[in-house]
Amino acid sequence: MNLLSRFHYALSKSEDGIKDYIVFIDEGDILLHPNWQRRFVSILNNDLIKLFKEKNVQFVLTSHSPFVASDLSKAHILYLNEKKNPIKEVETFSQNIYSLLSNSFYLESPLGAFSEELLNDLINFLDTGKSGKIKNLLEAQKIIENIGEPMIKNELQKKLIRSESGDKKQLEELVNYLSKKLNNA
Repeated sequence: MNLLSRFHYALSKSEDGIKDYIVFIDEGDILLHPNWQRRFVSILNNDLIKLFKEKNVQFVLTSHSPFVASDLSKAHILYLNEKKNPIKEVETFSQNIYSLLSNSFYLESPLGAFSEELLNDLINFLDTGKSGKIKNLLEAQKIIENIGEPMIKNELQKKLIRSESGDKKQLEELVNYLSKKLNNA
């Protein structure tokens, strides 16, 4: 609403006879909830266009939001990077957000850095029995239980079951823990 009211005010103070406008909106979606970011281009298209009726207007938006990019065609997007290399054009219009993040925004991983490090440490522990953070199979099990992605969780659970990382005492602790969970379920 703030953005729309600013444009309404600016237009009310502009000189009569001005018909051509270039509107720059720098990161206008930055503090918005993701659902509002998803609607940002639609709001601009529907409401700002009404304010600028009978005028020629070009909008220039900057954004780091994949939601904004998914509402624009690749012909309307200019990718900037710190290198002088040309950036390949990526299909953006109606693209799913993960594809946009990985292709257009050069996202290195779909996971947060902390969880990725912990998962890599967990895999290393299950493969070799060595870890800087995980001390035993029971700790590994508790980490696996907290994983939200079902496919990763299931694969790591299978890996834990096949793991030879623990000694007899660790295996007994794990079996007791899982038995109690089963009995309480």
